[in-house]
Amino acid sequence: MYSIAAPVARFMVDTLTLAGLDGKTLGAEAGLDLALLDEPGARLPSSAVYRLYELATERFADPDFGLRAFETVDLGVFGEVGYVMMSSPTLKDALEHLVHFSSLLDTGVCASLSREGDVYRLSCRLRQAETVPRQIWDAGLAALLGFCGLLLGRQPRVLRLERMHEEPEDAGRYRRLFGQGLRFGAPTNALLFERDELEQPLRTANPTLERLHEDLARARLAALGDSSWVIRVRELILESLAEGAPRLEDIAQRMCVSKRTLQRALDREGTQFKELLNDVRRQQARLYLRHSGHSLQEVAYLLGFCEHSSFYRACTQWFGMTPGQYRELAARKSRPTRQAAQALA
Repeated sequence: MYSIAAPVARFMVDTLTLAGLDGKTLGAEAGLDLALLDEPGARLPSSAVYRLYELATERFADPDFGLRAFETVDLGVFGEVGYVMMSSPTLKDALEHLVHFSSLLDTGVCASLSREGDVYRLSCRLRQAETVPRQIWDAGLAALLGFCGLLLGRQPRVLRLERMHEEPEDAGRYRRLFGQGLRFGAPTNALLFERDELEQPLRTANPTLERLHEDLARARLAALGDSSWVIRVRELILESLAEGAPRLEDIAQRMCVSKRTLQRALDREGTQFKELLNDVRRQQARLYLRHSGHSLQEVAYLLGFCEHSSFYRACTQWFGMTPGQYRELAARKSRPTRQAAQALA
């Protein structure tokens, strides 16, 4: 079962209250244990928070109420993850910490930060194959933007917002909050920033506190227990790919456990290392082929393939076509969106 940290769940309830709903009453109806919202270190089922927003969507006339999270956010909303981010030297370092410790906020969310030339892409998606109200993502991305603004002392400039849901009838509130660069119907939810923007120093930076907060976050991550095995293995695979495809024993060594211990932990969660490696590669291949300017050889290298032919075979298995064909198909589908974005710029 996926879970959400109590400060995040409390924030989601408070956002509904700010929007004019009775957040606590809806929370109880959705199955949230309201007594846990103020308990340090407590976690609540992700499904109950998603259900909370389903109920709110059904009963509230404003379809964009999730964006009000921008107004509600404070420095304590992300708990220990927020404190690591706050003490980081730059906004880029803060977002890297967010990605690394994202499971402390919600074990059901997978985040990644990738560089594509002079642009950084922060992508977020659900690990489970379920549909949640778009207002959940509205609240999460709006809160993150507001939190980064608190760290910088000003709202960061967003190059483009990408959303998986279809474009609403009125996207005006998205433009006012995130800027003119909008793309709906995208493969993931993402925020794109120029490199110079993320390299800005944070006014809250503190190297000593960063180390202390990071140690605390690592301890909390370890305390999640077996539920964090798959999450951590995926993260380490992603970090290792550019150096070649990692082996199970390589990942076990980095986690300071035996190969057998790691294998048994993954078995208990119903998966195997080879499946995770294949899935991470497939997701990254989709990302690089759709959104990066890397050559096919560079993509193969970034995915840990020693031979170009192996990358071709893998893409044929994943997508039913070669990497070049997949990239061309993705480019044809996105051309109208790009032209519209250029017209808005």
